[in-house]
Amino acid sequence: KEDDVISEMFIASTHEYVLFFSNRGKVYRLKVHELPIGSRQARGTAIVNLLPFEDGERIASVISCREFPDDEYLLFATTDGMVKKTVMSAYDRSRRDGIIAINLKAGDALLDVRRVREGDRVVMATTEGKAIMFPEDQVRATGRDLRQVTNIPGSAMSPSWSPDGRYVVFSHLDDSTHALGVWDRLNNTVKRVRFPGNTVIGPCFLPDNRVAVSLSTGHYPDIFLLNRQFKRERPLEQSAAINVSPSFDASGTKMAFTSSRLGSPQVFLKDFSTGSVTRVSMDGSYNSEPCISPDGTLIAYTKATPSGFRIFVHDMVTGYEQQISFGPGRDEQPAFAPDSYFVAFTSTRSGKSQIYLTTRHGGEAKLVPTGAGNASFPSWGK
Repeated sequence: KEDDVISEMFIASTHEYVLFFSNRGKVYRLKVHELPIGSRQARGTAIVNLLPFEDGERIASVISCREFPDDEYLLFATTDGMVKKTVMSAYDRSRRDGIIAINLKAGDALLDVRRVREGDRVVMATTEGKAIMFPEDQVRATGRDLRQVTNIPGSAMSPSWSPDGRYVVFSHLDDSTHALGVWDRLNNTVKRVRFPGNTVIGPCFLPDNRVAVSLSTGHYPDIFLLNRQFKRERPLEQSAAINVSPSFDASGTKMAFTSSRLGSPQVFLKDFSTGSVTRVSMDGSYNSEPCISPDGTLIAYTKATPSGFRIFVHDMVTGYEQQISFGPGRDEQPAFAPDSYFVAFTSTRSGKSQIYLTTRHGGEAKLVPTGAGNASFPSWGK
């Protein structure tokens, strides 16, 4: 057409694949022989006649390939300046009707996609004429439908989603300090909130969007409630012992937590409607990392057994306790899904830390794909 221009041109053989990446973060795949052949003077065919684009969706980038190797990556760049790298083999199952290539936040759009290999250097330029160059390994590879939300020095751990889906809070450790990390999904910003005592352990959202977290105000950490501005409000559980890892049911009236008040780490339940505290774990000398089911009837936790750390589920109604993970390796950090049926947990059974999914009754655990590298601390959210 008169007002149309050529943005890219490449040579491809009949049996190669063409990957069409849209501004919405989806990828569509066609074989070259599925594309209509036109003459040199032909205007071509509108892509909407070949692919099921939605209103406002357009092509951001096109890549051709014959294979999807494990030693090559796709590097994504968005209009908001976000970058993501994913191994090419993750797109081997892309379809004509499209799959998610990259998760985008509201208002962001996919700008471009390029193939990179180990050792490559990447140059990115802005419309204002500025550019930056960096080695590809500065961008950690993640899964196809994963998105990295923090990139600050130090270690981020123990994340918790807010019920409204806007925030993720986490413990952040750098070389000298502990802090509460807060990622704002709406603004795509990360901040650190410091507290006296320099100890911030296991933050957890309550149903009303406030946060409970273990803070050190003396010799041992206790569990405190923070307001919606992430400022300390009042204590939820204090004793002359360690109190950590709070977890709440959907009503916010029941809190499972770990305490050393009996000498070794054990799991307890606090009922805020009565103020009573009940011991949950009765066997073993090391029980920790509790997660109460949203319906408040079950508590999953990590127990040290002769064969290693394993996940157990305690039924608060019947008192029955059941082991639901069996290794090998180390199984820990259980997290109930919103339906109170599925349980995600971290395991080293593959040789590195990865996320697995099982049910409240146990059974074969399924690996949750999270890309290259270690993965831990599963947390469910919107």
